[in-house]
Amino acid sequence: MEIDTGMGRSGFDWRRVAEWGPDLADRASPASIWEGCYTHFHSADLEDDGPTRAQWESFNSALKRLEPEKGSLIHSCNAAAAMRYPTFAADAVRPGIFLYGGCVGKGVAPPEEVARVRARVTLIRDVPESTTLGYGATYRSSGNERWATLGIGYGDGFPRVLGNRGNALLAGQKFPIIGRISMDMTVVDITGAGGVEVGDAATLIGTDGDGVITLDEVADLAGTISYEILTGFTARMPRIWITE
Repeated sequence: MEIDTGMGRSGFDWRRVAEWGPDLADRASPASIWEGCYTHFHSADLEDDGPTRAQWESFNSALKRLEPEKGSLIHSCNAAAAMRYPTFAADAVRPGIFLYGGCVGKGVAPPEEVARVRARVTLIRDVPESTTLGYGATYRSSGNERWATLGIGYGDGFPRVLGNRGNALLAGQKFPIIGRISMDMTVVDITGAGGVEVGDAATLIGTDGDGVITLDEVADLAGTISYEILTGFTARMPRIWITE
């Protein structure tokens, strides 16, 4: 059972526990008894701890009125709260984005890499100065350049906003994404790089040799959060699970 202490999107309002608490108890039966109780923190990733502590106090105030049965599962901590407020852990935590390699706020150690996003080089071209690229011709070569086309685009869920902004790793080196990202293709400027060939795997999120592009780095460049980046990848993007 969820107690709403400020998230506002669902659950029973903690301020009205005197109204719904007795009714809930009256409706309980062996077939419908609730096994636990939880709340959800809305600002545990922020440096200001005031809102989270206030929610924790509200949650406990409601629990005192409800008097859950012994053995009921009590939990409140999402990934950020689990790292920042271990004393709020109660009986369980919900680690969320941390399990997928996402950071949970400033001042908290980043997790180990979990997910990588890679795409194959499908074409390499040597172009002369003043060659335009992509829809809107938003990129023009400043001299003789070498471009690598990758088989990934916004149709796969790779954010279109990363055109002329994001990066990719090839052979452990970081190269800029140039031009607008198309539905199925992304182009990288690999001028000066040696040893890059068609069929090589470019890394758009993750590590390659000594190079790294973190999930949160991509999210920051895209002006969003790591959750949206990961959930945005479409069904046509193959998922390969690696166990060691």
